[in-house]
Amino acid sequence: MREPDRFFKHDAFISYARADNEKGAVHALHAQLDEFLRSSLPWEPSVWLDERSLNTEGDVKQQIREGLRDAAVLISITSETVESRKWCRDEMGWFLTGADLDRVIVERLYPVFLPFSDPARLPRWSKDMFTLDMFILDPERQELFAQQDYDAHRRYWDRLHGWMSKVSKGIIDVHAAWNLWLRP
Repeated sequence: MREPDRFFKHDAFISYARADNEKGAVHALHAQLDEFLRSSLPWEPSVWLDERSLNTEGDVKQQIREGLRDAAVLISITSETVESRKWCRDEMGWFLTGADLDRVIVERLYPVFLPFSDPARLPRWSKDMFTLDMFILDPERQELFAQQDYDAHRRYWDRLHGWMSKVSKGIIDVHAAWNLWLRP
């Protein structure tokens, strides 16, 4: 079977609250995801992350909106902090408004949960995402795959690998769906 052509400029957009990256967990996830996608996508991956993708000289809001519009999937780092951050709420709204979710039924939202003390403090939209296969990021596990102590943290690495496999398949499915149904 022929691999789909790339339709979106970015394969993924990572949305997060800066307070959730104090220990570098978001940057580590970005590096881990980039490493994984390089081995699983048939093209060079592009993962939008504000600190690496924004031109501070330009209109930040416009660049974020364009990044979201041009992303196949949204990865939302979901925490007790997110709901209180205007930018995070705006990013979710902008993505959902422009995602054409009613036109093409493919998964485009992939939450990653940070450890939380009370589910009631998480964003309202995330309540439907509580499933047995939800992925909770361990901020202490920041190694790339080659550096992992797999035996010591086998369950965590298996869950991370499974989540990334799901994201990779989702990215390919989204590109294929848009090429099939939305291209003239």
